[in-house]
Amino acid sequence: MDTVFADTRDTDSVDPYDVAVAVGGFPLYGRDSNGVLWHTTFQQISGLFDGVGTNLSTDKLIWSDGLYSNIPTRGGRSISIEGELMDACPDVLIASWETFKGHLRVGDQQLTFRLGNISRQVTVKQSAGAPMVKWAGLRVLKFSIGLEALTPYLLSGGAPITGTTSLARTQGGMIFPQDGYHFEGANTESQWLFAESIVSGALILNSGGNAPSPVQIRIDGPVQNPVVTHSPSGRSLSFHITLGTGSYLTADSGTRQILVDGAPPLDGVVTNRQWFYAQPGQNIFRFGSDDASDGATLTVTFWEAYI
Repeated sequence: MDTVFADTRDTDSVDPYDVAVAVGGFPLYGRDSNGVLWHTTFQQISGLFDGVGTNLSTDKLIWSDGLYSNIPTRGGRSISIEGELMDACPDVLIASWETFKGHLRVGDQQLTFRLGNISRQVTVKQSAGAPMVKWAGLRVLKFSIGLEALTPYLLSGGAPITGTTSLARTQGGMIFPQDGYHFEGANTESQWLFAESIVSGALILNSGGNAPSPVQIRIDGPVQNPVVTHSPSGRSLSFHITLGTGSYLTADSGTRQILVDGAPPLDGVVTNRQWFYAQPGQNIFRFGSDDASDGATLTVTFWEAYI
């Protein structure tokens, strides 16, 4: 997910111990267009780098096949961010704070942060508590923000891990001499067999995270009844559909959404709905179908996940 910032920043004044954190694309660091310096340090953020607790009980967890089990589950994250607005007159500090409040949304928005070589992102909502501000000096305003993430996992920042493969096909292979001919010798008949080799049809992607990552897949036609299987989970997504040239199907294991050409599919299109996640380490995604048409491709995309 590429971050589009809602306000420009001069980062020359950023303290090396500051966390480069942005909420909904609004940076809470650096000097803004009003000349106000936003300052947030590692010590002023909680719930982001901390671990995540469980519900201390067992919940009914519904699986994709309709069965359920009672297992403990992890909760989401309650994130608190504090910081300062500095180096401007009180009215200018308030103006910058009001600009931020205008960008802060109640619903889903991206929280992105970077500390040195560590870059993470997570979808958050505004918490029940209101953003607070108070004076901490003549030219200093102290702020606090509460955010809630429904997932316990943080995704890596920057570009995702992605790859594309086509349907499996064979190349080469022959028998020499051809059928009906053979080498002759004393009590000898022989043929040489050159085996076919299978190319493509599988995509290997490695995750350096420490938690399962939601996977986004895209299948581009022409293809009939495509199937995507994941290893090591052994789970698969199967579809009863013919995609023509230019048509595509997308599936997201994070949102559990499947679309055909950007719209919900008709009933009966999904014949096997076993959602899978990219696991830490090596992941193999195999692409199959009822035909072997040229041009069909599978694209897999995910961000590494961390707990």
